[in-house]
Amino acid sequence: MRYIFLFLTFFLFISCSDPDRKYVRIDHDESGISDADADSAEADDEISDADADSSTQIVSVARRRIDNEFSASGVNSLVQEAELKIDSLKVARTMNGFDTSFTMHKDDAAKVAEILGTVISDECKPCEDGSEIYLEIVTKDEQICCVTDSLKIDEADHYLMVPVHSMPWPFSPQDKPHPVGHTPANIQHYTENYSEAYFHQGVDIVKDEPVDIFNPYDGRVTEIGYYRVEEMGGESPYYFQVVIKTVNGLEFQLHHTDDSSVPQEVYDINGTDTVLKAGEKTGKIVFWPTPDSFSKKPFHHIHFNVLTEAGIKLNPLQLMVPQNDSTAPEIEEILLIDADRTETLGNDGISEKFQVVVKVKDFAENEPWPNPPRYTNIEISDTEGTSVYMHYGYDIFRMLSESEFDFACDYYLCEMSGTGYSKGDYGVREFYIVATSFDESGNMTDGISNELFEPGNYIIKAISCDESGNCGEKTMDISF
Repeated sequence: MRYIFLFLTFFLFISCSDPDRKYVRIDHDESGISDADADSAEADDEISDADADSSTQIVSVARRRIDNEFSASGVNSLVQEAELKIDSLKVARTMNGFDTSFTMHKDDAAKVAEILGTVISDECKPCEDGSEIYLEIVTKDEQICCVTDSLKIDEADHYLMVPVHSMPWPFSPQDKPHPVGHTPANIQHYTENYSEAYFHQGVDIVKDEPVDIFNPYDGRVTEIGYYRVEEMGGESPYYFQVVIKTVNGLEFQLHHTDDSSVPQEVYDINGTDTVLKAGEKTGKIVFWPTPDSFSKKPFHHIHFNVLTEAGIKLNPLQLMVPQNDSTAPEIEEILLIDADRTETLGNDGISEKFQVVVKVKDFAENEPWPNPPRYTNIEISDTEGTSVYMHYGYDIFRMLSESEFDFACDYYLCEMSGTGYSKGDYGVREFYIVATSFDESGNMTDGISNELFEPGNYIIKAISCDESGNCGEKTMDISF
């Protein structure tokens, strides 16, 4: 979230920590090796030569996984397909057709080969087409083996797959959700010029005080330092981050980390091959003294970005343990606009191409911040209740572009005379979403043609759903 620049000068004079303490250290056992680690090391030494040879014989690993999310409407499952080429370290991976490919670290590829190498035998068989369990390995002698051991599949998935509603949160307790102030789909707009409106693209996770931040997933620290330096006119303690490249090919950016709180151990492994395990401390939230307009309390938070190797941001809420949310989105209004977005249209006697706009807000349970829904579908039925037209809206499991500025005022209705329009600043959040502007694959549309409908009366129904599968709806009578 962008904060009011006028306050920044004032913030710089506030002391947020003990100036004599540069680092907060992570406590480790003095010996450096626990009894369990020692036992594990002995067990590793006992791995037979045959097992070692088996792991080095693997050429590729193919995995397909289907995660059921929710079945209220729209998206019922998320399908991932991945293929790892051991020699090149390339992982070709998709999520519902969207490319999340990456280059795996050599140590991680070796680990995957080690995990799966023990299943190679003279009795290997390929996976059956349509099999619910699909993890298949190919050896150098072109032997194909279907892996059915669920424990080994889970171990391999840690390196191959994107987690779905299962990843820990970056605060304690990590197996529980925490309050969310902004979602990736939020519109942000802090000037008079709507060309500067943008998508939030990450999750603001809010706490009552500047508490410890914990790494959500195994990965390597790739950057520790200030960001937005040119925009801020120098290094600002409010724009400091820890960046982690996870073993499954994602980049985590933990924005708004207190620059004095990063443990020395994290600095020591920055830029190295050493893995920072999930659950390790990465620092603390920087102190934000400004009160939030909705909670009336300081907005202590991290902005958590999750990026693919290509730079597209994913929705962290889809990865992490689900929020406790049974509150459906509230659609306050449905309105029609012309396809060129120059005027509002009446709902009687529609005679031109049009777009459907919904004014909608969503509250996760017990949270004060209104946010947009994850997606909105539009259905048009005749007076007998027969569906005549269905538009599945774009599902925000990933952002539409690498740039936060792209498509913000295509997805949202921005400034337009004659009607309300979207706002996303420190005091007002109003979400006017052009529900028919993008299809479910993220392709822009040019509106709904009136020629699709015979003259007569119809009912238009908008259905908005949130991250937990709660859906709200609203109807409006229309005619052609």
